[in-house]
Amino acid sequence: VLTGALNRFSFYADIQQLNPKNRVTVFSIDLNDLKVINDTKGHMEGDKALCDVVKILRESIYRNCRLYRVGGDEFVVICIGGTPEETEQIMQNLTEKMKQSPYQFAVGCSEWKSGEQFDDVYIRADREMYANKRVLKTV
Repeated sequence: VLTGALNRFSFYADIQQLNPKNRVTVFSIDLNDLKVINDTKGHMEGDKALCDVVKILRESIYRNCRLYRVGGDEFVVICIGGTPEETEQIMQNLTEKMKQSPYQFAVGCSEWKSGEQFDDVYIRADREMYANKRVLKTV
């Protein structure tokens, strides 16, 4: 309700309807340092950070994508159809908008491959996100 993003329940319901024959790309996104924001600036500022990040995500994705908040500071975007170029453009949009914001978030993405289960692609996107998080922490 806070962010207006779809929730975890919607996420699980929607993935049951996905058809792997369509091109499906999954983005795993994690807002960095939400606990620090909450502990130092208060929960209202943490809520603002979540809402601002959702705004950035919405501005970065296309109409064929759905945005879910699946955890406290964890988000998933599922894009159905689209092209590899659109996927690359979404990643560029996210990177550029994050640089312009006071917040940092890690992003990983993966495409659903033939013969895989949805969990396979989701785990791969999550691993990419954690790899990106490690890079961002060293910068």
